[in-house]
Amino acid sequence: MFCHGLPQYKFISPKPKDMDTPFMPMGVFGILREALKIPSKNGKLFLSITLLFLIPSSLLYLANNFAIKPLVTDISAKSVMLQDNDPQRPGYTKLMGAINKDAGILVSGEMIFLLISSMVSLFAITATISASAMAYYRKDLTHNELFIRIGRTWKRPLITRLYIILFNSGCLFLILILIGMLKMFAMGLPIALACLLLVLALLFLCFYGYISVICNLGIVISVIEESNYGIGALAKAAELIKGRKRQGYIIYVLFKLVGLAIYWVLGSAMQVMHLTHASSLVLVNIGSLETILLFMVFTMFYIECKKSHGEKVEIEGESGYSLVPTIPLVDASLSLNLQLI
Repeated sequence: MFCHGLPQYKFISPKPKDMDTPFMPMGVFGILREALKIPSKNGKLFLSITLLFLIPSSLLYLANNFAIKPLVTDISAKSVMLQDNDPQRPGYTKLMGAINKDAGILVSGEMIFLLISSMVSLFAITATISASAMAYYRKDLTHNELFIRIGRTWKRPLITRLYIILFNSGCLFLILILIGMLKMFAMGLPIALACLLLVLALLFLCFYGYISVICNLGIVISVIEESNYGIGALAKAAELIKGRKRQGYIIYVLFKLVGLAIYWVLGSAMQVMHLTHASSLVLVNIGSLETILLFMVFTMFYIECKKSHGEKVEIEGESGYSLVPTIPLVDASLSLNLQLI
């Protein structure tokens, strides 16, 4: 019997085999194995998510490729003509204006392309995280329910992603500074300082990998947890990852290494077969699949981190949030007490 005036939560029982089993943290390959099992629990839904990501991404790539190709060719041809013209002639100014106009159209088109691609990617990531969390806890989710959930939650991962973009921009600026300094050292400055700078660059890359783990976990948190998004989601991710930093870092690096290997093998094979456009399209689709798999794994990693901290996972349902236990039950009386939160 529920207490009046208190929010009512639906208690979802764990798997029967976990009833008397204490929590045992999974390793990297255990998390990967459990994440890869998730799509089988709702195959139609995950197939729909994949297609709704791959098809728009492919069409956007093809549209962008065919749209910018004439502009790039025109700018290149006009640049060659510009080199042969006398700056004092009136035609030079006219040609320069035409190049600037084409360049403005190119930049504007690319910004629109990036914006639409980012929104498609955000939709796929939000859908993947929501469907993965629900499927793991054996909660059936229809296509209509998934779209409703995305409509409720998309603002939170968007805000979190904007903070991540700002952070990545700062990191890119630091990388450009390091590259510039390395070039300076390569021009005759002390080798010892150049080696020191190279070591600092490698350390920075390792640090960036760790921060990327926090960013990915922050996106998962902003989708699942209603109260955490933006800086709050990233701070929560940094707190949850305590004690499992190495595990998260290994998962992230493993994904990137496997992805780079696949890109290199397929890209090289298709270049040999002179399938340049097909190669680019295939790589775009592989990148989309990698994104879906990455956030399936990080959703599973998030659940494991919550378990290791003894916290409950909040799963949003039709009538609000349900508290999902992350530790095994001891007896039926404990189950009843948890219903009366």
